[in-house]
Amino acid sequence: MTTIGEHAFSGCTSLASISVESGNPVYDSRDNCNAIIETSTNKLIAGCQNTVIPSSVTSIVSYAFEGCSALTSVTIPNSVTSIGSYAFRNCSGLTSVTIPNSVTAIGMLAFANCSGLTSVTIPNSVKSIYQGAFAGCS
Repeated sequence: MTTIGEHAFSGCTSLASISVESGNPVYDSRDNCNAIIETSTNKLIAGCQNTVIPSSVTSIVSYAFEGCSALTSVTIPNSVTSIGSYAFRNCSGLTSVTIPNSVTAIGMLAFANCSGLTSVTIPNSVKSIYQGAFAGCS
């Protein structure tokens, strides 16, 4: 496998496990994290309801968790500097998010339609929150 496009697992509402076979030259699932990480950039490409984001991940790309309604919580490590557009859109089971001091940007519609979201902590380090980042979070 050499390419994973946007939306690869979008809408897989109850996806519980993701792994990349060891030896893949492009992607990995380090530390049994239940996610796909681009090895050369440390970007989290795709996650699921049981993902534990490793502390080596530097960004969560667009659509990484989109539509994962079974995701109820996520811990974003201090190594992450950006959260991509649509990254957690339609994760209706997500109830709270604490964004670490390392994050400087939250992408467009990043947490849109996370209807279960009742608590968000955004640190002073965040300089940009793009359009609709929390739209539909009733």
